[in-house]
Amino acid sequence: MQTKKTDTENKLEKNQQIIKNNKPGDKQQPEWLKENNENSFDILVWVQPNAKKNAVVGCYEGRLKIRLTAQAVDNKANKALLVYLAKLLKLKAQQLEIQSGETARQKRIRIEAKLAPLWENLVSLHMINEKEI
Repeated sequence: MQTKKTDTENKLEKNQQIIKNNKPGDKQQPEWLKENNENSFDILVWVQPNAKKNAVVGCYEGRLKIRLTAQAVDNKANKALLVYLAKLLKLKAQQLEIQSGETARQKRIRIEAKLAPLWENLVSLHMINEKEI
């Protein structure tokens, strides 16, 4: 017996295929993901500090929306953001750096990695939590 997939499951599957099959310069990559070269990527994020839990919750104004429990005081939210993204992408926090937006909710995160990060983790969470926005 085959079960019918929900719209969210269909979107999740489609986005996972796009990320998995992504080639440099591919026009189908998510709008929040920018490839600089084969070892460098930028992620455009919208950060919401003081949330109940850390979560990737969808897209907002062309950026990946991320909720963080950390407060936006004394650089705590920025540090928490880098640690959270590194954990999701299976990278070291030192491989991530805030390029712009240190004092704003809109940020550009630079990722330096010899191997492509596990984008599927971000896309999966983004699609699963999309309805929370």
